[in-house]
Amino acid sequence: AYVALLYAAHVTGGLIAERYIGYQRAIIWGLILCAIGNLLLMWQTTTMLYIAASVFIVGTGLNVPAGFVLLGRLYKADDARREKGFTIIYMGMNMGMFFACGAAGPIAKALGFPVLYAIGCGFTILTLAYYYFIQKHFLQDRLNFSRARVSSGALLCFISIPITALLLQYSGYCNAALLALGVLCVIALIYLACKQETVKAKNKLLAFLCLTMIATVFWALYNLGPSALTIFTERNVDRTVLGYTIPAGSFNALNPLFIVLIGPFMGGIWLWLRRFGWHVTLAEKFAGGVIIMGLGYLVLIWGIDCQAKSGLIAVSWIVLSYLLQTLAELMIGPVGFAMVGQLVPDKMEGFMMGIWELSSGIAGAISGYLANMTSTPGKALTPLQSNPTYAHAFAYFAYGSIIIGILRTETQST
Repeated sequence: AYVALLYAAHVTGGLIAERYIGYQRAIIWGLILCAIGNLLLMWQTTTMLYIAASVFIVGTGLNVPAGFVLLGRLYKADDARREKGFTIIYMGMNMGMFFACGAAGPIAKALGFPVLYAIGCGFTILTLAYYYFIQKHFLQDRLNFSRARVSSGALLCFISIPITALLLQYSGYCNAALLALGVLCVIALIYLACKQETVKAKNKLLAFLCLTMIATVFWALYNLGPSALTIFTERNVDRTVLGYTIPAGSFNALNPLFIVLIGPFMGGIWLWLRRFGWHVTLAEKFAGGVIIMGLGYLVLIWGIDCQAKSGLIAVSWIVLSYLLQTLAELMIGPVGFAMVGQLVPDKMEGFMMGIWELSSGIAGAISGYLANMTSTPGKALTPLQSNPTYAHAFAYFAYGSIIIGILRTETQST
């Protein structure tokens, strides 16, 4: 429920930033709320957990879409460096995730959770101070926001906190609500596209909708990493390397690690291809990403075919799967953020950036249903007994995404 609401908040946060307070003020307010959320988590009670998580969700909903909009405005829509710039920031995010996730466990174990959250608050304040000195490099908001409008935005942020806390307490309804919100966003996008004055603007918004729906399929499969794939790694993968058994959860660090290692080359590859006259379109990148994600699950089927007598598969297969998933992510994740500035009118950037973020939350809800396909009824089974279930589910994931990618490529060429 927390993750779902975290992404849903990017839609409301983008709208508040766009219509009421401006993008630069949204980043400052968002960072302040995130710092407060960390401080509140130091009081380890159930009630404070809901309040702190809600404050953090609202803060993140403000600063994430606003930050990406400001970054996108540093480039013209047709600037060849745009996608490389978003790839760089995407690498930075994942580098932070890699080190933060690696350090959080030892810090909490050695010093306790309150100290961990105090450190998180401290780094958020440092980020706020840093942004204060570099904000002059970003383009100013195009609209002048009156005091009454800013006050209305502050009121909306304040109201959002208890509403979010209430939704967290009734987490069973969050997936259904998020899927319903996704349907409403599709209807809203079609409506906004039909209202555009030119055919070109209309087609751009419809293209944005189509690519976002493809990305939702991708993120639904990607979000199986912390759930179904971790369980598969725990039970069906031989994780012993040089006499040491690697914890299953540690394999989730492979993704940000690969992004940091491979990311620098991806942006350069697109520029290099352009020099030779091959401009890879957004649709082709999205289709390629979905196809490569399918290959990431296909190699797991091959690994199961090569299983040992015990049913365990070699660790190299799961590493290869995560590598392919990372390649797919680099073709969709940073490119998607850059896509907003290319296809969306200026006055809708914040809202559409929020919708793009929301697609990950909707995908998270869908991935819950996909994960159920990998579960086996009854008591815990041996790898030999559960491998057929996993192979069957992985086949659906692999061939389904590959077919979607190929159909999208054919549609684009047509």
